[in-house]
Amino acid sequence: MATTLAEDIVEFDRITAAFGNKRAIRGSGRLIFAGNYWPPKEDPVTHRRKNYRLYDDVETAFREARRVTEAYLVAKAAVRGSNTDAVNKMTRWFGDNTGSRAWWNGAVAIIGALETFLVKDVHVYYRGDRNLLGQPNDYPGAIGNLRSRDFDGYAESSTSVNNNIVGLCEDFFSKTSEGAATVAVRGEDSVAGVLLHELSHNICGTEDHKYSRADAEALGLAVDASKAWYNADNIEYFCEDVFYGIP
Repeated sequence: MATTLAEDIVEFDRITAAFGNKRAIRGSGRLIFAGNYWPPKEDPVTHRRKNYRLYDDVETAFREARRVTEAYLVAKAAVRGSNTDAVNKMTRWFGDNTGSRAWWNGAVAIIGALETFLVKDVHVYYRGDRNLLGQPNDYPGAIGNLRSRDFDGYAESSTSVNNNIVGLCEDFFSKTSEGAATVAVRGEDSVAGVLLHELSHNICGTEDHKYSRADAEALGLAVDASKAWYNADNIEYFCEDVFYGIP
């Protein structure tokens, strides 16, 4: 997805104005399984626990995502130039910060916005079953019924609303034939990274400048710092690199 330098500058000014003055938030909020459509946790007859893996996957993903967004501190250290390793990681994923614009500040604003979103109470809604198509939308205050697009992708949240609502969609719950999650718990393309990638679109309006999820594409994009800072893959891989390491 190509953008002009003028468009990149507009995005930079918008995102840094909206999210660039983040203040520290203490504590960690709760993960709340909200809405009407989560599969039951227990069998109504035997009262034995059901869907253990589904709930455990969600709790693990958000626990990891909250931890991984602490990469914000590394990004801030890189902007200050106070840590060589931090500078090297920012350079790897977001390009050179020298020149007429400090593009790194945009990436810092996005990662800070993600951390702010995740450390509060987050209400998670189930969008993992397309059989729910046509049912009433159970987001608070929502009007109308669930549409096909409500089930597409990994996750969704309303852009810049700051209502701490996330819907987890079909791809998040998809499994391989062996029953394992299709994304890793930790490392490159992790469950945390997937959440950060999708939420960066919804919260900050990041782009998919490269349609491939391969890290080589994101590394290549870092040559153009005006785009890398608000490319969702680069945000994801920087955070994963800080916490898990990406060879």
